[in-house]
Amino acid sequence: MAVGPRLWFLGEVSTKIDRSFPVDAPPEKVGAAMRNPALIEESEKARDAISVRITDREKTDQRHQYEVLVVSPARTVKGIDKTKTEDNRTTVTWNLPGLSAKWSWTGVHGPKVKIEGGYELKPNGAGTSLRMYAEIDIGLPLVGGMIEKKIKEGFESAWPDYVARVSKYAKS
Repeated sequence: MAVGPRLWFLGEVSTKIDRSFPVDAPPEKVGAAMRNPALIEESEKARDAISVRITDREKTDQRHQYEVLVVSPARTVKGIDKTKTEDNRTTVTWNLPGLSAKWSWTGVHGPKVKIEGGYELKPNGAGTSLRMYAEIDIGLPLVGGMIEKKIKEGFESAWPDYVARVSKYAKS
């Protein structure tokens, strides 16, 4: 089925975020830290997760794919509703030799909400340049752009704490 042109005036354009951060550890240690279930759970709980379950789907020398299932307070257009919960799932697929990953998030709001992104680790002297990026696409007329902006702000405020956590785990 063909889809018509996206209408910017209805808020139907995706929002992108792309930032790089220095980490004082080699790329291999940074990647291992980012795949560490303890770090994943700690990071999710720092963002209000009630419960976190990590399941490996594939783990080889070349690829590591896992799912992160999270129960968290419900998110609405008006904000967080702590009287209700919702489930969401992030599937992460690492290209281990390439020190990069892609992820996609799905939640209770269905196909109108598409959030995906990735990580790239590059040597930076004795440390690592950690690039994180995301694309947020909320397919709701009129309010989609506002919701995308709030989600983007959430990423922007959470990433520095996440990088600090990754650095801590990469050094231990």
